[in-house]
This record gives sequence, structure tokens and C-alpha cells, in this order.
Amino acid sequence: MSAQKFQVVSLLLIIFLLFSQSTANRCEYRPFCKTNDDCKKICTFAGDDPTFWNCMNSLAPPETMNKCCCLRKK
Repeated sequence: MSAQKFQVVSLLLIIFLLFSQSTANRCEYRPFCKTNDDCKKICTFAGDDPTFWNCMNSLAPPETMNKCCCLRKK
């Protein structure tokens, strides 16, 4: 039972690491925002994914704080 839990946790960790890397590579940071609604106006360049944008808040690293994360289409 313990070995199965370890395998599940390991698999979840691998999936998380792969997903976070693939998302991070496509995120383009553009200044400046206070809310996600601000990013709707900023993430409008050709190639941007119109279904996702996020204003990086106080939990973000300092270099991305108050910037929009605009995801790029593959």
C-alpha cells in the first residue's frame, strides 16, 4: 500500500512539473494590470490565446507582479 501511494505521488509530481514547464514557456508577460479584466484588453496580439489571461498578483515573483500573463497559441 505504501509503495502504491509513493507511485501515485511521484506520478502527480511529474505531471505537475511537465504541465508547469509547458505553460511557463508559452506565457508572455505584458505590463501593467490590476485586475484580470485589464488583461482582456492587453492580451490581444496575434497568436494570443483569447481564452486565457491572468493578472499576476501579490503572490507572483517580483519580476512578474502586476503584469498580464498572456498565453501564446502553439
